[in-house]
Amino acid sequence: MSIKKLFKNHKKLTIELGEEIEPTVCDCCNDSSFTLLGYIYEKGDAHSVYYVGWNLSHSKDMLTVALGIGDWSDDADAESDREAFYMHCYFKKEEYSFEFIDPDESPWGESDFLGKKNNADKARVHPEKDVILRDIDFIFSADERIIKHLEKAS
Repeated sequence: MSIKKLFKNHKKLTIELGEEIEPTVCDCCNDSSFTLLGYIYEKGDAHSVYYVGWNLSHSKDMLTVALGIGDWSDDADAESDREAFYMHCYFKKEEYSFEFIDPDESPWGESDFLGKKNNADKARVHPEKDVILRDIDFIFSADERIIKHLEKAS
């Protein structure tokens, strides 16, 4: 399966791959959990920061995502200038789906770095929902590390 075929082409967006955080050991299964960091730019300006994580013992076709959108300039305030959204993304054959989750269901839910936290109910009706979905779509089409993982898992 070609994971890239699932996603749209987003010409105005670019991606910067951040660090791959050292794997950690999951408390419930003792298997490795993996985390990636990345940045999305729109027309050259920082627009979103994301974390994507997975654990092969839990589910090979599920990724957990935290996305912070808003102002990432040096003088920006995380709580007032950015908003954070959390989700699980599921991959099955030639399609993917997602669900918004509450911050306490996310490995990054305690961090204030991404911005003001939105629970699942607020995220579902958020006025920037289309931007959130566009960014998620872009992450999965442009971050080669995620594509590699999903192709191995399928």
